[in-house]
Amino acid sequence: MDKKSQAPTSVLGKNPSMATCPRCGFRGQTVVNYEANANTHLVALFICLGHLLLLHSVLQKLLQDGQALLR
Repeated sequence: MDKKSQAPTSVLGKNPSMATCPRCGFRGQTVVNYEANANTHLVALFICLGHLLLLHSVLQKLLQDGQALLR
């Protein structure tokens, strides 16, 4: 098999790409499966904490305004 017809392994990454089997010469599209990891969960945690802080500040402001109206 000719080395020029093989896809270099450097093209394999986050996106699907064409690859050639060095043994049998089969050429096909790679499949990429994404899985959640610790970074995914950390980002989700920070998003949730940000929303909770925003909600807390909005509720606190509404309660202060409500108490001012009752006086």
